[in-house]
Amino acid sequence: MDRQISLKTYMISTLIVWLAILVASAAILQDSPYFNQMLLILAGGIVWFVIILPAGLFKEGLEK
Repeated sequence: MDRQISLKTYMISTLIVWLAILVASAAILQDSPYFNQMLLILAGGIVWFVIILPAGLFKEGLEK
């Protein structure tokens, strides 16, 4: 039960932080020639912290 609460808390917190980073970066870089490249780099971070890392950290909790 505690692992499920931890996973939910982690996912919600991570999504909020990464969405804020993504929106702020998009607003700052909207007229920059590096806009697409930076969003691609940030998307890689999002994939890591929202999909890959939780799958590894909470693997045991999901199997129980």
